[in-house]
Amino acid sequence: MAWEHGTRSISQEIERTGLFQAPPELRDRSTPTDPIEVLATARSADEVLRASVRYFAGLFDEVVALGIHKGRAIALLAGNHRGLRAPRPVELALGDGTLVRSVLDRPQVAYRRSADAALGTVCRAVGMPTNHLTLVPAFDYGRPAFVVVGQGLEEWDLKARFGQIKQFLAKVSKSLRIVALRGEIVVGEKVDGRLGPRLELYAQAQVRGRSDVRIMAVRTVSTGTVVLEGTADQYPELRPGADVELVIFGFEDGHDEPHFNIECRARVLRVERRAQPGRGQGFFLAVTPMNQGHRERLTDLVLRELAPRRGSSA
Repeated sequence: MAWEHGTRSISQEIERTGLFQAPPELRDRSTPTDPIEVLATARSADEVLRASVRYFAGLFDEVVALGIHKGRAIALLAGNHRGLRAPRPVELALGDGTLVRSVLDRPQVAYRRSADAALGTVCRAVGMPTNHLTLVPAFDYGRPAFVVVGQGLEEWDLKARFGQIKQFLAKVSKSLRIVALRGEIVVGEKVDGRLGPRLELYAQAQVRGRSDVRIMAVRTVSTGTVVLEGTADQYPELRPGADVELVIFGFEDGHDEPHFNIECRARVLRVERRAQPGRGQGFFLAVTPMNQGHRERLTDLVLRELAPRRGSSA
């Protein structure tokens, strides 16, 4: 079963497209909940994403939305008929032959009786069964925006609802285009979080059992790893296998951003001893937020950092 978006190839867009931010008001029950109304009035891609998840949560038993960013997919929002929730951070590589990649290479609504290994990892992380899955890609006029994975419909039931789903996806694409055009018109205004300035990120690192506290620049951050800048000579205690208490914090336009004080347990995975083109040496750490609140902060930070800014090529 396929929904064709035209003849334009989108394979390159999978590698360069931006990423949506998870909406901060996940549990705000005062906001409008009708998905079509939200699409019609959306002023940000976040609102479009939220409306989409709410819509599909009315069709499936469980739903998770995956944002697409440069060859990876990251779980942004999950939900069911009881409401939306911020999922446990998890991401997957969009390797050739994976289910998620297949619905982007050849745009289609796809039904699968069971998940492949990569998607199965995501399903288990968000508490979703791995059988009877439907993958629904959403596009901003040819650019992959996100993929909704729904669970619980049989194939015959999906076929009966296909026309309805196709119509909704067309509305999603139009809503995303309106948001993007509004962003081009309103120069300098924050239409959504992707247009804001980047944060300067740092980390307070303390190896467990030691008294030294280090303040280090953060090169990159994801929901599962952090790369800190520095050399083995500067920070000899950060050896592979070392357990670290980590606090990630940031500054926006020179001002402290308290929302991103994120406490994590971390472990050094490896040390990059040779400087690479355009970047210095560094430390790769696996991170686990201390609790659900810090986990949600980390997800919000990752999405905010990875999203393209005005003037970027993404």
